[in-house]
Amino acid sequence: MIERDELERLSRLPLDGADTASLPDITGVELAGDTARQRLESLVRQVGNPYLFRVGKTAVKLSFSGDATLEERLRQYFTALRSGQ
Repeated sequence: MIERDELERLSRLPLDGADTASLPDITGVELAGDTARQRLESLVRQVGNPYLFRVGKTAVKLSFSGDATLEERLRQYFTALRSGQ
């Protein structure tokens, strides 16, 4: 699993100047695992930087307000998906 300090470093990488074509396209990403942690690990394995990627031709930079980590936000998101919210 990717370490927290590495995730923090990745979160600070800027979108400006990023080569959009070189960013991983998450359109075909399929998350595997029964737990939020397993699905997060699946995402990181496939995408590399979960904060900076593209959807089709559109570059995306994720950022969150507050003190929640990416892992916590993704866990909330996947839990909501699983429960149909």
